[in-house]
Amino acid sequence: MKKPFVSDKLAKHRKAQSRLRKIFAIAVLVIVLASAGYFIYANRFQIQGIEVTGTQAVSSDTVVASVDALISGKILYVFPKGNIFLYSKPKLKASLARAYPRLDDIAIQIQNKKLLIAVTERDPAYLWCGESIPQTRQASFESTCYFVDASGYIFSLAPQFSDAVYSRIYTTLPDIANPISQYAMTGTVLARVATFAKQITNATFKPSAFSITPDGDALIFLYRDSDSSPVIRYNPLHDPLTVFAQFKSAIATEPLK
Repeated sequence: MKKPFVSDKLAKHRKAQSRLRKIFAIAVLVIVLASAGYFIYANRFQIQGIEVTGTQAVSSDTVVASVDALISGKILYVFPKGNIFLYSKPKLKASLARAYPRLDDIAIQIQNKKLLIAVTERDPAYLWCGESIPQTRQASFESTCYFVDASGYIFSLAPQFSDAVYSRIYTTLPDIANPISQYAMTGTVLARVATFAKQITNATFKPSAFSITPDGDALIFLYRDSDSSPVIRYNPLHDPLTVFAQFKSAIATEPLK
C-alpha cells in the first residue's frame, strides 16, 4: 500500500522540477531577448556620426551622404542598420567602391560611436581613349578619354589633354559604352609595355599610345606631329629588357640606323 504513495510523491516532485526548468528557461530567454534588444536598439550603440578623410577630387560631403543613406533604415524591417554591431563593413566598402571608382583604398572603423572612413584616391597614369587610335592628330585631341591608374583600371572621365601629358591606351572593353570600372589592360601587360616604352624613349622615339592586337601583340605608337603615326609591334609577354636589347640592335642596322 505504500508503493503507490511513494510513486505519486515522486511524480509530483518531477512535475515541480519540470515546471521550474520551464520557468527558468523562459526567464533566461527573456533576459537574453532584453539584453539583445538593449544592445541593438539602445542609442549608445548606434552610429552617431560619419567622418570621411583623404578625399581630393571626390567630395567628402557626397561620400558622407552616401554612407548615411547606406546605414539608415532597418535590416529585415526590424534591426537598425546603423547599429555598431550590425553594420556590414564589407558591404559598405563594396558599395563605396562601386559608387566612387576613383577611390582606391577604403578603411573603415568605429571610434567613439563615430564611423571613420579613410580613403585614398587613384592617381591617373594613362588615358583610355577608345578601341583604336584615330586616323588624324586632330581627331586624337578631340577624343573622349578616361583616366586610367597604374594597374590599368579606368576610373573617371578626363578632360582633353595634348599627347605629351599622358600616354593613351586603345583597347577593346567588354562594355565600350560604360568604360569606367573596367580594365584597359591587365596590370601585368600594361607594366611590361610601359617599361619597354620608357626604355626606348629618347629624342627620336617618343611613345604616346599603347594598344593590344587581337592576337596579343603590343603596339606602341610614337608621338606624331602629323597624321602619320609610326608604330612598334612586339610580344609583351617577352622580358622588356630582352626586347629592348633586340630593339637597340635592330635600330643600329641599316636602313634604320
